[in-house]
Amino acid sequence: RAGIFVKDPDALERMRQATTLLADKTGTLTGGRLAVARWQGEDRALDFARALEAESAHPVARAFQRSFGRPLRLVRTVEAATEVPGQGIGGRLDGHEVRVGTRAYVTERGATVPESLDAAAAGAVLDNLSPVFVAVDGQVRGVAAVGDSLRPDARRTIAALQARGVRVRVLSGDHPDLVRAIASDLELDDEDALGGLTPEAKRDFVASLVADDGPSSAEAGRRRGSREPGRRSTVVMVGDGVNDAAALALADVGIAVHGGTGASIAAADIVLTREGISPLLEVLEGARRLRRVIRRNVGFSLLYNAVACSLAVAGIITPLAAAVLMPCSSLVVILSSAVSPTFAKAAPDRVPAAARVA
Repeated sequence: RAGIFVKDPDALERMRQATTLLADKTGTLTGGRLAVARWQGEDRALDFARALEAESAHPVARAFQRSFGRPLRLVRTVEAATEVPGQGIGGRLDGHEVRVGTRAYVTERGATVPESLDAAAAGAVLDNLSPVFVAVDGQVRGVAAVGDSLRPDARRTIAALQARGVRVRVLSGDHPDLVRAIASDLELDDEDALGGLTPEAKRDFVASLVADDGPSSAEAGRRRGSREPGRRSTVVMVGDGVNDAAALALADVGIAVHGGTGASIAAADIVLTREGISPLLEVLEGARRLRRVIRRNVGFSLLYNAVACSLAVAGIITPLAAAVLMPCSSLVVILSSAVSPTFAKAAPDRVPAAARVA
C-alpha cells in the first residue's frame, strides 16, 4: 500500500542504522526525462546519433529520439551496436564507425575534438547541461547539450534525510562540474558531489565505504544479511540504471527507484514503486518504527510469561488455565503489530507527512 517493495527483510534492520546515502543523479535525483537542449555540429552526424541511440533504452538515447521534430534521414544499416554502461554506444552505420557518449568514450580511439565543439561542450556545462559527443570515423562531428531537472521532492527529501543524521552524497557519470552544480542546488558540499564516475568506479567507491565500516567488499557481496558485532552504520545506495546495479549489489542496502531498469531492480534489496524519492523517508522511518514494534512485542511477551510463570509456581493457576492463557500471549503480540503498521498507506497525489514536516 505504501509503494515500497521489500525483497530482503534484513534490509530494514540495516536501513535503521543508515549513516551514508549515495544517490545516482540522472533518473534518481532528477526526473530522468532528458531532453537535448541544443545541438552544434553536422546534420549527418546528428542523424547517425539518432539512429544509433535507437538501439539503446538509456535516458540519453530517449532524449535524442524525442527532442527533434524533423524526420530522421534514411540510415540504411546499423551494425554491431555495442553499449558501454556509463560511457556511450558505438556501432557501424552505413559503413561509418560512429560513437556517441562521453568525451573519454568517443576519443579513446584517437578521435579529436575541434575547438568550436570543445567550446560548445564547456558552455553546456556552464548551463548545467551534460555534453554528449558524436564521433564519426575518428573525428568528433557534433556535441549535444542534454539536460534534466531535479525531481520536485528532491530538495526537501535530502534536507529531511540530513536532519535525521544521514550524510547524502551524489554519484554520477556526468561531468564533475555539472554534478557539483546539482549538489549545490541540494545544499550539499562539493566533496559530496562525485562526477565522471564509470559503473566500475561507483562500485569501487561503494566497496571502499563498506570495507571501511565492516566486512570486506568481497564479503559484502556474499553476506548481505550479516552484521559484525558493534557495527552501527549502514551504506545505502539509491539508483535506477544498469550502471548502478553493481553498486546497489555491494551496498549494505540497495534501493531502486520507480522506473528503474531490470538490472537495478534485480540488484536492489528494496524497490520503490511510487514516483519520486520521498519514499526514502518512509523506508527510513518505517525501519525505525519496525524496531520499536519488535521491542514492544518482546516486552509484552516477557511481561506476560513472567506473570504467568509466577502465578503457576504459586499454584494460583492450573495447567488447564495455563493452556488456555498461552495463546493469549500470541494474540497480544499480533494485535500490537496490527495496530502499529510499519508503513502507512500513502496517497499518490501528496507528499508523505515526514517530508512535509521536514
